[in-house]
Amino acid sequence: MSRWVWGLFLVLAILGGGGSRGLWAQEVETGSCQECHLEEREKKLRDPVRDWQKSVHALHQVSCDGCHGGNPKAHTKKAAKSSKAGYLGKPEEEQIPDFCGQCHGTERESFLQGPHGEALRAGTDAPTCTACHGVHNIRPPSLKRIITEDDCSDCHDFADSKKVKQGLMRINDQVKKANLLLAEVWNKGMSVDPMRRELGGVKEEVEKLVHEMAVNRTIRKEQQLTSVMEKIGDDLSRLDREANHRRFVGMISIGFLLVALVIAIGYRRTLVHRD
Repeated sequence: MSRWVWGLFLVLAILGGGGSRGLWAQEVETGSCQECHLEEREKKLRDPVRDWQKSVHALHQVSCDGCHGGNPKAHTKKAAKSSKAGYLGKPEEEQIPDFCGQCHGTERESFLQGPHGEALRAGTDAPTCTACHGVHNIRPPSLKRIITEDDCSDCHDFADSKKVKQGLMRINDQVKKANLLLAEVWNKGMSVDPMRRELGGVKEEVEKLVHEMAVNRTIRKEQQLTSVMEKIGDDLSRLDREANHRRFVGMISIGFLLVALVIAIGYRRTLVHRD
């Protein structure tokens, strides 16, 4: 009897140990970088993880290796940060656009075409992606939050940046209003695919301009995009009127049908009474 008890105990111990090892391995696979860094005594090694936990990258499950490379499944620092594991480490300032451009290629191209990108290529001290978006606590894209006097006036007068911001904000406000009208018209059963595609094109242009940060080009583009937005607004308003007209005609038709039905029922009853 005792042999059976000891045998059962041994099996349970093995299974239990295997289960906990499997769970530990899973935790390592999903977050060994964070686990090790959070245990570090030095603040500079802990803070990046805490910043990342509040970031857009964390929200979208882009972990440390998504930017820095390496092997998050490794159990040792050496294995995690080996060149064989594709570890990239911390980029130099001039490398940041290419570093972020691994995922954000369109934004990188727009940045390099603008005055900040030109200054960076010329070897001048210039802001890069992290100056606006943050380093590990990557902020959500926002015209209000990103283009600020505090950030821009560190290097130059805010006047030009303000012109860019105001122009883009005006277009952005038009896009928001058009999106609301588009949703309203779509809910009324109208096809809005062409306008949705045009709005998507306007949003792409705004994203390019905000990363390029070129004053004259933004002013020219604002005029073009305003014309596009006016056309989209006119098309949506026309569809909205058409949808309302259809609804009105439909209600009138239903009213006539109901009246006809009442007359038919009344007439049928008179025939029944005559019989």
